[in-house]
Amino acid sequence: MRCPQCGWANPQGARLCGRCGTPLAQTGQPIPWPWIVALPILLLIGIAIGALIRAEGLLPSASQGKVPAVPSPTPISTARAPLISPRPSPTPTPGETFERLSPENIARLERYGQLKVTSQTSGEWLSSNDWETWAEVSDTRIYIHHPESGVKALLEAPESISAVALSPDGRLLAAGFGDRVRIWRLADETVVLDTEIPADVPGMENSPVKVPLFRLTPVTHVGFSPDGRYLAACGPNSRGWVGVVAPVWVWETTHEAIIGAFGESYNCSGFAFTGDSRTLITLEDRPPHAAFWRMPTGEKERSIPLPEYGWDLAVSPEGSWLAVAENKGRTIRLFRLPEGAPGPVIEQPSDYKFRMTFSPDGRMLVTQTGRTLRFWRTDDGRRVHLIDNAGELIGFHLRGLWLATEDYGRILIWAIQQ
Repeated sequence: MRCPQCGWANPQGARLCGRCGTPLAQTGQPIPWPWIVALPILLLIGIAIGALIRAEGLLPSASQGKVPAVPSPTPISTARAPLISPRPSPTPTPGETFERLSPENIARLERYGQLKVTSQTSGEWLSSNDWETWAEVSDTRIYIHHPESGVKALLEAPESISAVALSPDGRLLAAGFGDRVRIWRLADETVVLDTEIPADVPGMENSPVKVPLFRLTPVTHVGFSPDGRYLAACGPNSRGWVGVVAPVWVWETTHEAIIGAFGESYNCSGFAFTGDSRTLITLEDRPPHAAFWRMPTGEKERSIPLPEYGWDLAVSPEGSWLAVAENKGRTIRLFRLPEGAPGPVIEQPSDYKFRMTFSPDGRMLVTQTGRTLRFWRTDDGRRVHLIDNAGELIGFHLRGLWLATEDYGRILIWAIQQ
């Protein structure tokens, strides 16, 4: 008997090849008589069990249709989906394969696929508006991912990073650590700005910060304007004497120069730029209000009174809505821009893991509390959808066709296929 693997001639009846150990097929072996009796009996038992299950309604009959297929945990994308495995076309056609997400169709939102990146840590994720550049932040390290090209980079800070932001076009990354702010140009990983939060800016009347005594907290927020021209950062709240404001500092990224400090608050809880990048909005606490500052002059345009101290804020990309969250996201107040007229008030369960973002067209506000996503219609504040165990909210693609969340190192893509 010859081995099918190595061709060695083995004795008749050998079970394994004496040369390579490959199992040998046995031919001419008679079927043992017990199996001749048992097989028909087992067949009849199987038929009877199947008939009983179908009679109880546990399996559909032929007239009821086929059993639906179980969906794959990682759906395969079409060629038009951006940055999803397998590698897609870099120029998807809006509306041809996917529907633009809206309050009318959001109830059909499903997990579509997974971003083609490999997580390096269990840290925070953020992305550029076009999803061409992704950043993964953990302690002193920032991993930069470019899913289309597969290129990765590593940026490091000398202290634990407390705040990070990507410019909307993905060209710059800013990080706050300790009382410093640093900006990298990602094309060549060059540091283009590395500065300490200043104690004073000569000639700036809205900068009443004194010489720092000590630092209790690090930089808490950093963020770019939509056009990438400005970078803002919440300075440490102890850089000054007790009772002196903790302002929002602003730099002009094109000239790497500081513009000034804005704000009247004891503690800096958040800020946001309007869609045209011409106005900076800060949350103030004495009394609670949202202040509007003209860029780059620093002139205070107006303020919107708030019933409680703001926890966070967001501005819709097209510039028509301002959202102010209170009490860890339990209450969210919407205001119509540019006039600042009060809009709907949203109530939901609160959680320290709170995030919110607007859809690109401003028609929806998405909030995350815990691992639950809620979708709200901005016109009337009505909740139009809810997804449990969706992960950490990252944001919308600029086309409005996809939403991204992070789930234990995996970037999940949510969409509606036509």
